[in-house]
Amino acid sequence: MRAINNPEVLERTAVRADVGAVAIALIGYLLITSVATIIMMLFTSLKLNGAIYPAASGVGLAFILFILRGNLHAREIFEETREMPGRVMRNAVFCVAGLQPIFMFVGQGITTLFENAGYMIDLSSFDPQAEGVVFIIINLVVAKPIIEGILFRGAVLRVLSAYGRTFAIAASAILFGLYQGNLLQIGYAFCAGLILGYITFRYSIKYSIILHAVHNGLMVGVSYLSMHVAGFAIYGLWTVCLVGLVVVAIKKGAKVKRFLDRGRARANAWKHTFGVPALLLYIAITIVITAVQMDVKEIGTESKYPTALVPKEWGFND
Repeated sequence: MRAINNPEVLERTAVRADVGAVAIALIGYLLITSVATIIMMLFTSLKLNGAIYPAASGVGLAFILFILRGNLHAREIFEETREMPGRVMRNAVFCVAGLQPIFMFVGQGITTLFENAGYMIDLSSFDPQAEGVVFIIINLVVAKPIIEGILFRGAVLRVLSAYGRTFAIAASAILFGLYQGNLLQIGYAFCAGLILGYITFRYSIKYSIILHAVHNGLMVGVSYLSMHVAGFAIYGLWTVCLVGLVVVAIKKGAKVKRFLDRGRARANAWKHTFGVPALLLYIAITIVITAVQMDVKEIGTESKYPTALVPKEWGFND
């Protein structure tokens, strides 16, 4: 009875219950979107094939809202701490975009290591020829920023904030990285998730969604332009972003550190959160998906993935 009346035990139990509900929502959304990805990969000849993933994202969002109907409160999620100045959004764009050349370099290093061992590995995460341009924009620039924002910077971040905002930012970034199902994107999404989580706490989830959308829009534009302009122009753009990241880190790093220091993790936060069975299951599933999606093969052999029924094209399938 003493334990039941202990406020700390009651709070821990409540938070673990919320974490379990969020984990179930994560698993459901992950499985729904994974099925959509498999369908798109196998049946590229389907009419309006590019609409499959956005539609699945909508179904996934409905599942999230159903599972978390008692945990998600729009007023709390979209509450604005303060208005975000334009210069801060500019700096944030430099930060998330500046991470790209770093992880491109890392990806090249991983690829080289595999090649030296006699294997090829595909770490690409975006193929501009996989869908029609309209559906690419709908999916990457609209659907994913909104849905992933609500799930990771809304539900996950809000639930875990009970253990401290610094812990919530770090833990939600880990879960966001694992969700990507891509060896290289795990690291990038984790770092980007830290920035998005900070923006959410400092300003509002609205601004983190906008930042996510702007970044994805930039990636779509660069991926398209890379097929039409000289490579040095693309490298020049990434160089500017990287320099911007370094400048922002030097000028604002101390300020961000002070903000995070005031919200350090409470005792046993990692143990209480990552000891929840449903969350451990989510992590296990993401690891399996990442391993399965690693297209590793001996040099000179065919990919393990099935050949598409119709070659992928930029635009709509006829």
